[in-house]
Amino acid sequence: MEAVTNFLETEDYPKESILEISGNTQLWHKYFNKVTTTEFPKIDAHNLPYENDSFDCILLNQVLEHVKKPWQVVKEAHRVCTPGGIAILTSPFFYQIHAWPEDYWRFTPEALEILCEDFSEILLNHRAGNGEMIKHMVDNPKDRSSGTFMRLATMKTNKDKYFTNSTIIAKK
Repeated sequence: MEAVTNFLETEDYPKESILEISGNTQLWHKYFNKVTTTEFPKIDAHNLPYENDSFDCILLNQVLEHVKKPWQVVKEAHRVCTPGGIAILTSPFFYQIHAWPEDYWRFTPEALEILCEDFSEILLNHRAGNGEMIKHMVDNPKDRSSGTFMRLATMKTNKDKYFTNSTIIAKK
């Protein structure tokens, strides 16, 4: 999350409107003038009910692992994103199965880049998490919110081989 916050605080991108498909996480709402939140799975992310070129930013935060056809969801994100706008995609790479209502996929940042082939440029490719978090999840498969879990989720370590989340920012 820190890498996305740093990007939003320092980079130049259209900042009028954001569509958050993830629900109302409010993580990055303050960087946009107009915020539209939707709640997956109440909205069909495969067929968004918005006009083409409607939002400067599309946020898919921890959603792609739950959709049946992530490539279609990203195409829809591209469709409703304004020219020059951005899409922020975050998804687990190593994480417990967590139905919401289902759990289908895991992604590396490079896999997310492939899903974003229709975008003109990848502005951020980031890995987060660490080996200690992975060990904790294996040893404590039902823990997704304890103090230990949260501490490990924000710990900075080598993320080259062992990481839990993938994030990219793509420009339309």
